[in-house]
Amino acid sequence: MFIDLRWIIFAAANLLLCFVCLLANEALGPHGMSVYLYGACVVLPALRLRPLAGWAAIATPALVFEANTPGPYGLALTVWSAAWFIVRLCQRNIRTDNLPQMMVAVQLANLVCFTATATALAHASGAYWLRACTDLFLSQAVLFLITPWFFALQNKLLQLVRLDGRIHEDTPNA
Repeated sequence: MFIDLRWIIFAAANLLLCFVCLLANEALGPHGMSVYLYGACVVLPALRLRPLAGWAAIATPALVFEANTPGPYGLALTVWSAAWFIVRLCQRNIRTDNLPQMMVAVQLANLVCFTATATALAHASGAYWLRACTDLFLSQAVLFLITPWFFALQNKLLQLVRLDGRIHEDTPNA
């Protein structure tokens, strides 16, 4: 059985992004703002890894992220898994060598994840939805700026350990 070890690289990069997100939220908290960068963690593992390895690459950081998020346990893992599955279904329509297509996929995945999380944690007050819309706008803007850096980081990590970033079609899916 072939074990795809690239999932460890993607999981480590996703954990780094979660840490950066937590630091940013710590700094933005006194101003009543937050950023959610779910989409960047989901897209590349869904497109470049086999199904089991790709899910492992998002499940590990999702469970770590879960510990710092209010709400029912398993929400982040469920939302990230759903977004991963949607990206996986659209895999044939997204070219991994085309940065604008990848950025659109990240923005849409982040929108799906944010909307699902905000709806699950919803309050009836209008102030909650105003803050949620503000956080979504800020998150999408930050994600637009950080996505090329994050993809380059993942590719550079794969090059450093001499692993190929493309999915191999000649081996069966695990």
